[in-house]
Amino acid sequence: MDTINVSGYPAGGFSQWTKAAQEISTLPSCSVQQLNERLQIESPFLLYVRDIRNRDPVGHIQNAHHRYVGEILFHLDEIPGDKPLVLYCDAGYKGSLATSIPALHNYRDTTNVPGGITAWKRAGFTIEK
Repeated sequence: MDTINVSGYPAGGFSQWTKAAQEISTLPSCSVQQLNERLQIESPFLLYVRDIRNRDPVGHIQNAHHRYVGEILFHLDEIPGDKPLVLYCDAGYKGSLATSIPALHNYRDTTNVPGGITAWKRAGFTIEK
């Protein structure tokens, strides 16, 4: 497997970075309710980024593809760049991290779902197992 080399990190953390007026960017997110509405009118590429061992017992959103967050960089060729991309995990942390990877590689329409499959289930939306 390929490796990733990290050449550095912001000394003093993110707060020092922003206090030094360095550039930052943000990525879109949507609630599970917004995603449910969106799925009624369009078909984004859904990507479930949780560990595969947890996917089947917990379930997933219908038509979702799977790729663990740590593998996305090495499988970008499997993710279409010509349609909206919505990424989610179990709670939102891995999803937010995963959303940044395609965005750094010129994917223009990437969205994270805070709360992930946990929020999806609590909202009463259908899952597949």
